[in-house]
Amino acid sequence: CKGLCRICSLEPDPHKFIDWCANIEAEHLGIPTGKQDYYAAYFGGLSRISFGLDGISHEHIRLSKLDIRRIEECMILSFTGISHFSGTNNWNMTKRYIDDSEGTRDAMKKIKSTAIKMSEAIGNRDISGFADALDEEWRNRRNLAEGVSNEKIDKIMLAASEAGAMASKICGAGGGGCMVTVCMPEHRAAVIEAIKAAGAEVMDFRVRFEGAEVSEA
Repeated sequence: CKGLCRICSLEPDPHKFIDWCANIEAEHLGIPTGKQDYYAAYFGGLSRISFGLDGISHEHIRLSKLDIRRIEECMILSFTGISHFSGTNNWNMTKRYIDDSEGTRDAMKKIKSTAIKMSEAIGNRDISGFADALDEEWRNRRNLAEGVSNEKIDKIMLAASEAGAMASKICGAGGGGCMVTVCMPEHRAAVIEAIKAAGAEVMDFRVRFEGAEVSEA
């Protein structure tokens, strides 16, 4: 989309640009789409994104590159080996929220509170607080809809925990896809081996400090 804007000499407001991207995806896939991934990709770095009554706001969590690299050393990204259809999970969560089914609204409020705690922990370079918030988010997310977790996911998380991990959660809507795990650097090697032995694929990652860019050859 940024490439097309360059060709057409358009410089839209970032929020308007993200609206375009999300609407194109939703129309193409035929399912509702979230916008948090677009903000992360557009701006880069670590983001605090707020969805309020007056719209969506974005701000960077201001940390040095060294601080961010230290946080990366405490995080492991893995692929569970399970494909998932996030649109289905998201719709089930939305429907349960509308119906106020089985405490879904309460769980959603707790997830929002957890996001605030996580933002504060990262800003304070508090890895233990970050892990606690991650674990709390996952416990609440599991209650949002059936299929958020499954036997294989539970097995991988248990293996990571037994090897020294402080917390794990599935990224996004759940049901499969990628998992993030938090551990202290001294346990990293053991946790990685445990995750692999449980059937997941550990993936290299880095926080990209710059957002989406267009380069011309």
